Amino acid sequence: MARYYVVCLIDSSSFPGRKFGELELEALSDTGLSLLICAAPAKERMSSPEFAALHACFLDDLMGDYTVLPVRFGTILESKEAGLEALARQGAEFSRLMARLAGKVEMGLKALWREEEQDVSPGSALSGREYLLARLEQERVRQRRLARAKSLGEEINSCFPWVTEKKTRYLVTQKLFYNCAFLIDRSELERFWQQVKEVKNLFPGLSFLASGPWPPCTFAGPEKDLRSGV
Repeated sequence: MARYYVVCLIDSSSFPGRKFGELELEALSDTGLSLLICAAPAKERMSSPEFAALHACFLDDLMGDYTVLPVRFGTILESKEAGLEALARQGAEFSRLMARLAGKVEMGLKALWREEEQDVSPGSALSGREYLLARLEQERVRQRRLARAKSLGEEINSCFPWVTEKKTRYLVTQKLFYNCAFLIDRSELERFWQQVKEVKNLFPGLSFLASGPWPPCTFAGPEKDLRSGV
């Protein structure tokens, strides 16, 4: 039985023929939305870095013509009917999200401490009491680092007061203490990049990595619902 790979949702019921790599795309349309699908590739193909890059580049190209609602990478439909049922069942929710994300893109900003953080993990040759005390000290250090990360992160975020939607994660790794996704209007791209330059000047002791524009994956809430609904 044929299975189908779900590429994304777009805010149009009209979609001209286009290829997804070497695969022909098909649009399942309902209530002014289209679910773009293609024949499901082999698992080995889907798990390759090249396929992930193809998916990301394709969504980036689509953003120039449509509002794109990403779905979870690797989502598979068991039939076209299942896709149409998902659109009928969740169409109103998808339409609300499309309206909120229309004309928007996701930008990313990461901040890293330049100094190396000390590893305070308990050693294996400790007595029970020593081990518990070491674990307690490890947690105290983690809490201090988290408080420091949040304080710096709030300062960084305050440099973007015009961005109304942000999602921030802290202490992603020992050095990557701040990872924030910003939802902005496409027209504000130049403003965002200019602000990043100012942030780098304000925090010379930190290293920054900025990226985008991307499809607003971080802000596309129902992607899990689509997966579980099919």
